[in-house]
Parts: sequence; structure tokens; C-alpha cells
Amino acid sequence: LLGAMYDLEIDRMIEEIQERKPSLVLLQLPEGLKQRAAELVALIETKTSAKACVSSEMHWGACDLPIEEARQIHADLVITFGHAPFHATDIPVIYVEARYQTAIEPLLVRALHLLPKRIGLVASVQHLHQLSYVRDFLVDHGFTVLIPDGLARAVHQGQILGCEYLGSKTLCSEVDGFLSISS
Repeated sequence: LLGAMYDLEIDRMIEEIQERKPSLVLLQLPEGLKQRAAELVALIETKTSAKACVSSEMHWGACDLPIEEARQIHADLVITFGHAPFHATDIPVIYVEARYQTAIEPLLVRALHLLPKRIGLVASVQHLHQLSYVRDFLVDHGFTVLIPDGLARAVHQGQILGCEYLGSKTLCSEVDGFLSISS
């Protein structure tokens, strides 16, 4: 269902909707997942008592939640895909991080000759679960790899946001470059 590239946490999403009992759910999807919007709406409306609709607005990041749009249509729950929790709102939000599920090793093999010996390793939320694998792979190939702590708005170790990369800045003097894994 919904393509195998990303884990859309369907079971968790349905359980949370069933527990919260909203009447109208507003879905916010990045452009690459909007092709699956009709499937998500049908799934929600089949498995829960809620109605669902999709925001057609561009989705610029975790700081760009459709809260005003939700107010206008009287949605009582927002589900945003592709982001980690970011900030509190007056309308409840379920964050579905949409973890990337495709093997990353072929890309790493192709990139080995391009990388400096001391690497800062960071990722967007879709790839955070792959950081330890990438670190171990690179260390096994003779690289020194540092992953920054999550700081400020980044809630996970190694996480970068479009508007937040403070953790990376703390490593600048210790690395020769950064490898950023993002979708």
C-alpha cells in the first residue's frame, strides 16, 4: 500500500485517529507523496469514523504546518508527513516521519572516492534511522565519522532541517566536510 519507498506508519496513524476521534483530518503531504493522497483519504475514511481531506498547498517543512487552513475548514486534527515534531499548535498534529525504506549502500559505494577522511554525518528525518549503518559502513572503509547532537529545533541526533543545522556547526572544526543524506 502507498509505495514501499517510505514507511508511512499506517497502523500508528489509524490507531491515533481512532483514539482521538476527530471529525475532520487535514493531511499535509510533501509533493512526492501527494500522488498517494487519494489512497490515504480512502484508508482513513474506511478504517475510522473521520472524514479526511488533503492540503493542496506547497509543503516547505516542519515549520510550515497548515494550521490556518485547518482552522478555515474546521479540521480537528492535522497529519503531516515527512517531519519530526517541531512546535506546539492549538490544533493537534500527528507527525509521520516517513522513513526511507530503500537500501542506501549502493549510493555509499559510489560516493566513497568523493568523501573527505573526517566526515560530519547528518540527515533529514526520512534517513535518520540509517545514520548508524552509514557511520559503521564509512568507519569500516577508513573514515572518521562524527554525528552531531540534536540541538535547538532538531529533536534527533544528526538531524538537519531546512532552517536548522546548529548541531552541524558544532562539528565544523573537527571535520573536513559533511555528508548529508536527505530526500
